[in-house]
Amino acid sequence: MKLSKRILSIAAACSVLFDMLSFPVSADERETITVSISNRLCVFSGWGTGFSQWAVDAGKSKTVSDKAAEVLFGEDGLKMNMVRYEISGGDDPTHSHFLDADKMPPSWTKAVTDKKGKTDHIIDLSKDKNRIALLKKCINSAGGDLSVELCPTSPPYYMTVSGCTAGAVYSGKDNLRSECRGAYGEYLASAVTAMAALGISVAGIAPMNEPSSLHWKAGDTRREGFHVSQGEQQSYLLLAVRNALNNAGLSKVYISAPDEADIDTASASLNALTGKAARIVHNVNIHSAEHENSDFTASSKNYGSVRITEADGLYTAGSNAGEMSAALGISKRIISDLQNSGASAWVMWQAVCDGRPDLDRGYLGLVYRDDLTRRLEPTQKYYAFGQFSRYISAGSTLIKVDENTIAAYNRSENRMTIVAVNDGCGVKKVKYSLDGFGMLKGSTVKEIRTSGSLDNGEHWSVTDDAAVVTSTGFSVDLAPNSVTTCVIDGAVLLTTGTLGDINGDGNINVTDLTLTAAHVKSARCLTDDAQLLADINGDGKVNITDITRLAAHIKGKRIITDVRRYNEDSFITDDEDIVTSDDDITSDGEF
Repeated sequence: MKLSKRILSIAAACSVLFDMLSFPVSADERETITVSISNRLCVFSGWGTGFSQWAVDAGKSKTVSDKAAEVLFGEDGLKMNMVRYEISGGDDPTHSHFLDADKMPPSWTKAVTDKKGKTDHIIDLSKDKNRIALLKKCINSAGGDLSVELCPTSPPYYMTVSGCTAGAVYSGKDNLRSECRGAYGEYLASAVTAMAALGISVAGIAPMNEPSSLHWKAGDTRREGFHVSQGEQQSYLLLAVRNALNNAGLSKVYISAPDEADIDTASASLNALTGKAARIVHNVNIHSAEHENSDFTASSKNYGSVRITEADGLYTAGSNAGEMSAALGISKRIISDLQNSGASAWVMWQAVCDGRPDLDRGYLGLVYRDDLTRRLEPTQKYYAFGQFSRYISAGSTLIKVDENTIAAYNRSENRMTIVAVNDGCGVKKVKYSLDGFGMLKGSTVKEIRTSGSLDNGEHWSVTDDAAVVTSTGFSVDLAPNSVTTCVIDGAVLLTTGTLGDINGDGNINVTDLTLTAAHVKSARCLTDDAQLLADINGDGKVNITDITRLAAHIKGKRIITDVRRYNEDSFITDDEDIVTSDDDITSDGEF
């Protein structure tokens, strides 16, 4: 009896101990991460950098400017396709308070005095010729496909209340003289015309920079913005610029606003615009989106697109990550900015910094100019940025996933791109479930990774890991403290709708024709699944041929038959697995 009681007592104790212990997940188990087309964000338009101090400095050297254009915009570099070009209003010639004045963008205006002693100011780009030459090199490196947006940080000093482009006498006060709004608009229109005369096409203008900030004060050491009060004042300014552009025959040059520092302030500025002013804003520019804002999301839907336009910071992440610390930090920030704001573009403040930073800590820029050699040198942050910019291209649809993952889908190429951050110190085993997609037989998965250090790490390295592809997705192992891009060829977006019924109302009529025509004209893009229904001839594209077929159906001349590009036999079935790898490739690019 005593023995049996002792055995029972020991058994009970063991049971309690067992329940208290926490056992690790089996090494064979994987975390399932769902990538669903229902979480689509927007059609992506690109990546870029501001053209400010770094560009002034780089433009002084042919060797440096050639390299900068190559590594930032070239096919073997980051493949950027956007530039935010800072134009300068100069400053009172008697002022000497700016730091690094020799690296600041020079004034674009020149005083001219006529015979009667009247002084006028004209556009003069001669002092900025080095930076303009660098811009032309960047355009060439991007294959001619580079979007340029002009962004003044202040009106010319002679249009300001304080007479100083650093800001107002009292920070928080408006610094553009009310009687100069029209002249300011004409100044910006003249800047566009002057660039065109040099062969540079300007897509748009962002006439304000962080206008609600309280930092801009006369006599300060920096010039990065000017205060414009929310509501009527911002509205008056935007309308003045729009009128000036139209009067100069530049109606196709868009206006972006408000370029506020954060998503909350941007939301307030948008909601305070007059109806007339709101209607002439094309892009909503903001500088960061640390969190979601439902009011901003609702307001921004009334505009063309949202863009992150002055991003960067001393971001870090990871566990004992070393040189990957800043790389992981910027990667997580890109993901949060895009997913929190629904932005269609992500543009850095300045891609190049002067002098070697502490690579194990947070720093600004992606590339640095060495103090001794004066050559441009890469960082792991540069390569991490490339994990996004080299593989998520303009025209793809961004898909929200989670705080460490973002996806993009290119419907015309049946290509899904997933960028994942593993900021942990162990391997992360993941199974990606593609919801709303079918996997074609012959589908492939290419894994590109950045990890470790500059000297001994991976830089856009194509792994030889074998990815297992199933009917619903694929499985991969994410290395510790790494950024991995998975490019999946053969992922087909599925739809259950009726071919030709674009808006899903059960009929094929003039509304569907109008929606398709707007897409072809790039006036209003269709969602990916709507594009499937608009692809009448099944060639994988939506174009004038599909419009013609829709019109013929509506007129009763040629009825649409529902023939899809792929049938059931084209896809991997539930009982099939395909193993893919790229054993023969070691790197996807070089600096």
